[in-house]
Amino acid sequence: MAQDPTLREHLFQGKRNEKIAQWLFPIAPDWAIVILFYASVRYASALEIHLGWKVSRSHFQRIAQLRRGRYHLLANLYRNAYEISRKWRYQSPFFLPPSFYPKHPLFPQ
Repeated sequence: MAQDPTLREHLFQGKRNEKIAQWLFPIAPDWAIVILFYASVRYASALEIHLGWKVSRSHFQRIAQLRRGRYHLLANLYRNAYEISRKWRYQSPFFLPPSFYPKHPLFPQ
């Protein structure tokens, strides 16, 4: 059975996700936003470990735990980031036309 990531590993992965999103933003801003959300997941997990809490296994569990711990602002920010990320991934009004994206060999138009 694999061991859960440590606080340090969560922080490292969060920073890595931020760097990937920065690199990706000019060619795929929609996915950069999704990756930034996953950076926030890692940072929230690191906070849970730092506070001595069990690391949440779902987004809703994490939001509830943050609220119970009196981290209401963080809970609201996390929920907003979660909702924005889902909209960019799944809801068609947020899909961008091919002309929005810069020309890039990875994304033929």
